[in-house]
Amino acid sequence: DLGFPLLSDLDRKVIESYDASFVGLGGIEGYVCANRVVVIVDSEGVIQYRWNAENPGVEPDYDAIIEHVSSM
Repeated sequence: DLGFPLLSDLDRKVIESYDASFVGLGGIEGYVCANRVVVIVDSEGVIQYRWNAENPGVEPDYDAIIEHVSSM
């Protein structure tokens, strides 16, 4: 038991709806996987910040994200 629900996106519907797809991971043509994306939504449901990685191996500037959230 993990103690929390484990979700799967086998059909890639969630990554597509968030425009978070990455194609060609590891040089495999046509292979689609999730990319790293950060979306900050305010209390009214408005997207205030979005960051998309160039590829899944790139991480965001976490300090910049914390600063952005703190300024909201």
